Amino acid sequence: MKFTLAFITLFITHHCSAQPRTTYKRYEQPIIVINENTIQYGAQVFRLEIADSVKTMFTKGLLYPELFCYKMDMTDSSGNRNKVPPFFACDTLSIANVVEIKSNHNYKTRRFKLWFWRQKFMNPTEYEFEITNQGAPRGVDLKTFIEQAWLTELRFITIII
Repeated sequence: MKFTLAFITLFITHHCSAQPRTTYKRYEQPIIVINENTIQYGAQVFRLEIADSVKTMFTKGLLYPELFCYKMDMTDSSGNRNKVPPFFACDTLSIANVVEIKSNHNYKTRRFKLWFWRQKFMNPTEYEFEITNQGAPRGVDLKTFIEQAWLTELRFITIII
């Protein structure tokens, strides 16, 4: 019983607390679409197993690898390149199960969840994110909404076991 109450309290606190919104920058470097399921951002690659309607979020730079991995300095003070331990490598990442979380509260904001895999990890992690398009008219289709949208929230939710 105590566990159930603690879980419910944590769930309500996590999902219902007012959190400040941040507008994340879009990816500013060239984005290369290698094929319909692979997109390259510099030296990092996303492998996507998602619907075509949400791929625009990745090709327009709303979501990109540096949002999910810490950017590690690859050179030391003398300019020598350091080797990143394989466990922390972020060169090839996978995204799947991007699902819109339906909500009627604001037509200028859309919420989603996704599963994120990194190499050497057995289980995916689940993230929730929100994109906002202040100029979106009511009832606009998803692809049009994404074109002028900005990422305004991204948060880790859990590890899928």
